[in-house]
Amino acid sequence: MNIKKATLLGMLLAFGLSICSTYAVTVRDNQKKFTSDEGVNVSFEWDGNYCITDGQPWGDADHPNAVYMDNNTGTLDVWCGRHDSSKVGDYFNSVSPKGSNTYGSISSMNFAIQGNLIINGDKYYVIIGQLNNVHNCWVIGGGAGYSSGGYSITTPDGKYLITAKSGDGDGDAFYFSINHYSSM
Repeated sequence: MNIKKATLLGMLLAFGLSICSTYAVTVRDNQKKFTSDEGVNVSFEWDGNYCITDGQPWGDADHPNAVYMDNNTGTLDVWCGRHDSSKVGDYFNSVSPKGSNTYGSISSMNFAIQGNLIINGDKYYVIIGQLNNVHNCWVIGGGAGYSSGGYSITTPDGKYLITAKSGDGDGDAFYFSINHYSSM
């Protein structure tokens, strides 16, 4: 191989690696809206527990805590990288196995966080995570007592229904409503 071809090949390889490594470690503003029926007040308190794919950034200088909930706008913000791994999927499944979340059995995710979901003053411990698919869909679930039906789960006391809605604009949200089918 002559020197010009070797130099050109080296430059292309270096350029390609820099693109891949820059993409792989980008901090992203991952947002999920919380919407609800009238009279249903919802907030989230992150407890500091999380899992992210190895090598992905968690927070940055402007967002050192990485997880923020704006209860005025109903927006959950997670500032971190976005690359999936089975490690995060296993972490999510260990807290919320199939049948207790809004998706089912999860093989991999970008990240997952845990904390208290507060609905009309009632606290529910949940795990929230983001899949790595076309829409980077979000999933919410809990442990024992949560029951799922399609893209919805019911809180352990049966009071509330939480539905994962995906799509563009206002359709991409967790929707909280009173469970009118509850026997409570």
